[in-house]
Amino acid sequence: MWDNEKLVLGICGCLYAYKAADLAALLMRHGFDVHPVMTHSASSIISPAALEDVTNNTCPVEMFQAGPNQPYKTLATGAKVLLIAPASANMLAKIAHGMADDLISCTALACDCIKLVAPSMLQSMYNNPAVQDNLVRLGQLGYKVIPAGPDGHMASAETVVDYLLNELQPQAPASPVPPPPPPAAY
Repeated sequence: MWDNEKLVLGICGCLYAYKAADLAALLMRHGFDVHPVMTHSASSIISPAALEDVTNNTCPVEMFQAGPNQPYKTLATGAKVLLIAPASANMLAKIAHGMADDLISCTALACDCIKLVAPSMLQSMYNNPAVQDNLVRLGQLGYKVIPAGPDGHMASAETVVDYLLNELQPQAPASPVPPPPPPAAY
């Protein structure tokens, strides 16, 4: 269990956004404190209120608000994990190239934590060389990419959580290297 570790769940506007509430509930069963955030297009598929009911945290959509604490700063502060699921082709391109013109991409740049993306799109889009290049680039930037299913859609919530938990497992310490033998005496 992850003893209330802060996990930011970014939800992009694509078909599988409707699964975000189930994914959030599953993450919470594993002990995470889930903080949802979504794009405007995602909010037309699933209501921010639905995520707020599941997680007991606000689900911001707007990039800016009145006051000194902007949502991306609040989301990024203290986050152990950023999981963008589902991640649209547009979002993958934005974060692969350092763009920050919405709340999720801005939060991704502000977070200093473990980052994962679970792509979801049409198979032809997923297989497009531009999308595949962006996935490679994200891997080079330290993101863990959770492969889409054979149809290009997001992996199941259980698979996404399995990838996440595997990423968080402490790595076994390397075996200590024995000191070199003393030089031979002549």
